[in-house]
Amino acid sequence: MNLDDVEIKANGKRADFTETFESSTHGEAPAEWTTIDADGDGRGWLCLSSGQLGWLTAHGGTNVVASFSWDGMALNPDNYLISKDVTGATKVKYYYAVNDGFPGDHYAVMISKTGTNAGDFTVVFEETPNGINKGGARFGLSTEADGAKPQSVWIERTVDLPAGTKYVAFRHYNCSDLNYILLDDIQFTMGGSPTPTDYTYTVYRDGTKIKEGLTETTFEEDGVATGNHEYCVEVKYTAGVSPKECVNVTVDPVQFNPVQNLTAEQAPNSMDAILKWNAPASKRAEVLNEDFENGIPASWKTIDADGDGNNWTTTPPPGGTSFAGHNSAICVSSASYINFEGPQNPDNYLVTPELSLPNGGTLTFWVCAQDANYASEHYAVYASSTGNDASNFANALLEEVLTAKTVVTAPEAIRGTRVQGTWYQKTVQLPAGTKYVAFRHFGCTDFFWINLDDVVITSGNAPSYTYTIYRNNTQIASGVTETTYRDPDLATGFYTYGVKVVYPNGESAIETATLNITSLADVTAQKPYTLTVVGKTITVTCQGEAMIYDMNGRRLAAGRNTVVYTAQGGYYAVMVVVDGKSYVEKLAVK
Repeated sequence: MNLDDVEIKANGKRADFTETFESSTHGEAPAEWTTIDADGDGRGWLCLSSGQLGWLTAHGGTNVVASFSWDGMALNPDNYLISKDVTGATKVKYYYAVNDGFPGDHYAVMISKTGTNAGDFTVVFEETPNGINKGGARFGLSTEADGAKPQSVWIERTVDLPAGTKYVAFRHYNCSDLNYILLDDIQFTMGGSPTPTDYTYTVYRDGTKIKEGLTETTFEEDGVATGNHEYCVEVKYTAGVSPKECVNVTVDPVQFNPVQNLTAEQAPNSMDAILKWNAPASKRAEVLNEDFENGIPASWKTIDADGDGNNWTTTPPPGGTSFAGHNSAICVSSASYINFEGPQNPDNYLVTPELSLPNGGTLTFWVCAQDANYASEHYAVYASSTGNDASNFANALLEEVLTAKTVVTAPEAIRGTRVQGTWYQKTVQLPAGTKYVAFRHFGCTDFFWINLDDVVITSGNAPSYTYTIYRNNTQIASGVTETTYRDPDLATGFYTYGVKVVYPNGESAIETATLNITSLADVTAQKPYTLTVVGKTITVTCQGEAMIYDMNGRRLAAGRNTVVYTAQGGYYAVMVVVDGKSYVEKLAVK
């Protein structure tokens, strides 16, 4: 669909302006600024006047704004001072001062491209001021100066603002029991004629808003009902909205895309059926596709935010061999417990290379717990429109605790010798302007490892759909959003399974797969590997990976297809991974 002649009216350059706070009232929040008392102690940014406080000297005039970390008692500030709409600003210059004897009041300059809630802001600059004369008197709203002047000199700072900045916030936080920070003469330098970040496009279908915040001049929508539709586009400026430009579009009957690569198999050591499939094909352009088969690429970034020296890796200790990936040999992993080291408290970020998603995108990835009996790994997915440091990732798009949903066949106390947890495919919609995506493993301890694989990012948003499951032409589930389904406790026999994609405006054809459920005895006989012990020699043969452990969790041998190990006597555990499925056996060597 093409829309021509969308009228764009450019505003001229906005004048630079400076906030002196001279029109604000002593002891009250500054006029025309928004304040947020995020810590909820009833004390936020407020105007102070040198005419009311003998210890205070303004940078210019008589008034400043201030936030306190001590005012007769210790405070724990988290206070935001938020500008009015400064769309088009390219720089902010300001002056600050602190108590020279108690100088460490930490602050940040933050920007928002959307709204004025605390969660809308990301950090572009932060610092902890240093003083010259440590110690001495502290001063508050009711403190007499008695000739003392603890205030530092006024310090000038200039911060570049990223394109698209709409609001600027000064945040006073991460400090306590010091004294104050003062701000004065905040000057915004405005840019020239409007750029694409000074306006956005909003798209309507049949009078209903379906997309806003677009910066590109093309838009594509999947899954539209057949028939005639009116599409309209308007331009949204800071000062107002343009008239809509509209066009009529006829959508011919189409074939709604079905699932891909549907398989059905009997779960190991159970009478359950497991269905797996891939999401329907899409016309969206692929921006990133990473399977980690060659390790973590240099263009990706890892952040060990907890500073323990452990991070995301494809060579996990102690053995240094990757865990089995999703339908592959390698994945990337992060630990909450490491054998022979003990429990970890991870706060580890895995960050993509820089992306270009002006209209948003769709992220899909596969995730699992390495040990099905220690599965409760906690993680989150974030997007950043600015930088790729930990502080740039503020609001989680997805956050959850993993579960295994896999039969534990070897309940020994050695972590990692049991069956791997189920691999789950996740889909996350990325907002317009996303530059980086981060996977964060945190908020858990004393489990084992979380695994991540097959990360794919495409431009544009995926169409909304769910899956409906059939067994022998009878519906058994609907509204399914995962690309796996488990049908439990079946009798022996042949089954035909079907999966249908249900879109908002139609349905796909049903894709089918057949499965023969056999008895547990037959399942055991069908193991895809052989394990022999001759004397003290253990031999494992398979079309996959094999690992041999002692009962202390030490990996003694590992390899592909054939692994041979000469034991010393005692008990051992063997793990085999074939086609993404894990098998564990315990054996004794005399």
